[in-house]
Amino acid sequence: MKDVYGDKLEDLRPDFGVLVKEIPFRSAKKTGRDYVEAVQLTHEHGFTYGAGLVTLSNVVPSDVDDAKVRGTALTLRTAFAYDAAANMVAGGKEAFISGTQYKFRTMIESMVYRLEIQMLYGSQNLGTVASADDGADTVTISDPTWAPGIWAGAENASIEIRSADLLTIRTGAAVTISSIDATNKTLGLSGSPDLTTVVAGDVIVFAGAFNSSPSPSADSNEMIGLRTIASNSGVLYEVNGSKYSLWQGNVSPVGNAALTLKKIYDGIVPAVGKGLMEDVCVLVSPATFSGLANDEAGLRRYNTSPKKAENGAEAIQYYGANGKIEIKVHPMVKEGEAMAFPMKRAERIGASDVTFKTPGRSDEMFLQLPDQTGYECRAYSEQTLFLPCPSKCVLYTGISNA
Repeated sequence: MKDVYGDKLEDLRPDFGVLVKEIPFRSAKKTGRDYVEAVQLTHEHGFTYGAGLVTLSNVVPSDVDDAKVRGTALTLRTAFAYDAAANMVAGGKEAFISGTQYKFRTMIESMVYRLEIQMLYGSQNLGTVASADDGADTVTISDPTWAPGIWAGAENASIEIRSADLLTIRTGAAVTISSIDATNKTLGLSGSPDLTTVVAGDVIVFAGAFNSSPSPSADSNEMIGLRTIASNSGVLYEVNGSKYSLWQGNVSPVGNAALTLKKIYDGIVPAVGKGLMEDVCVLVSPATFSGLANDEAGLRRYNTSPKKAENGAEAIQYYGANGKIEIKVHPMVKEGEAMAFPMKRAERIGASDVTFKTPGRSDEMFLQLPDQTGYECRAYSEQTLFLPCPSKCVLYTGISNA
């Protein structure tokens, strides 16, 4: 197990894990429950002007505070029957690879899928309810909050339907997704759940993502996602953004209209005013990207790369007031939103990136199932997204792709 998979998890990571792949992981030591990172919130202001004998101004140091970054743990279980394990081991290393590769690749894809969603929308929600049909046991997600990549393959996942403030679980307990109608943006639910109390504006979260009776965000079991960082106006990483302009994000309403290149530029202007003079990545939904791909503004930067600046490209690059702007499609971004941020500033901080090793017992990768004839294997991660410059991020809202 260690020889085959121990140090090769990078090779198994799926292409949809855009942020997990491109944002580096950094192991950090905890101070209590948190990782502590120093952040600069103001400039130095102890300047003295004039020549000759001029009285020096008082020292006005920059405000530096400790951002407290809390890693969140995520554990995934799978199992092998004794007979399956015996056959794999008896056939040697090649048989072991053949018998386990699909299972472990699926585990890594599943872990990256959940981590990627958290990095975008952690401590928020997966979508907003447009309507619920108690007779058909279905809920329909509103167009602006639908993200196809969040729901693709989500059958059998446990979710909770909560009030918009996250305080009340409408169905009283978690429910299971039985079917997904991507065309109509509808989830079918199993077990005859009581949807009579579900109303438009309620939100959907994964079961276990929040404690049973949380205050909004405070009792989330997920990391803080990019959407929260880009729109921050209050406390983030235990630093109060209401006191410091450099700790506030930028929200750019599009006005229930299509996202255009000009609107992308316009939204970035406030971030430039706060010091954004570096490359940014703009994450958009597939529906939004198709519209942008047809926008023939004259600032497109053509590139010899087959993946950029060609028809059908995965990304398009332009130059704006900040520098390079790379627009990338992300299937997990909601259709009514887009997010711009300096990718090189972001980090994934924590005790452990995705691993099959049991924390504290690195040699133990299979466990005996206590009440079944088989072995259990677990994938584990303890990390969070850290972006020390909310002022250089932009959340675009009110996008209509009609």
